[in-house]
Amino acid sequence: MTVAIALRDGEDVWLAADGRTLLDGSAWAPCEKVFVLPGELPIGVATCGRHRAAEEIQRRWTPPEYGGDPDAYVYDLAASLEEHFKDEHLWKMLREEDDSAIDAAIMLAFAGRAWVIGGDFTVTPVRPGSYLAMGCASGIASGAMFAARGRSPHARLQPALRAAEAHDVHIGPPWMVVKIPSS
Repeated sequence: MTVAIALRDGEDVWLAADGRTLLDGSAWAPCEKVFVLPGELPIGVATCGRHRAAEEIQRRWTPPEYGGDPDAYVYDLAASLEEHFKDEHLWKMLREEDDSAIDAAIMLAFAGRAWVIGGDFTVTPVRPGSYLAMGCASGIASGAMFAARGRSPHARLQPALRAAEAHDVHIGPPWMVVKIPSS
């Protein structure tokens, strides 16, 4: 699994996550869980859950055209992701046992804002000046973020990732911390 964190710091948004995944239940491998999709509007992405979700978003999914309203666009993105992941083959590979959602959550950041799209494709905003952690040991990461308030983004995010690692064997380096361009 993973820990991923979105931090809204003034006009800046930062995404962070650990960078390893468990393949076939037996071997650790690096996995790029934080990345920026290229395009007219840079979209930062962080994922947790099955690593295949990150690969699909980065390599095969094309976001819909941006209409200029970030709050409306995030719902367009959620609908587009749901349509993409509901492909029969992907759905079987990524779904949870109850078949109602995928076993992944996705953080999106663009236009100076951030949201989490859950495995059921619901949208949760990250409030201005706040942070949100998801995945394994997210409570530990949130506590570390709170304890480090007032410090720089890197000085908050790196210790939060390391704290999560100390409490969950599935979390580990390399650490990925990315500042998402606001436009």
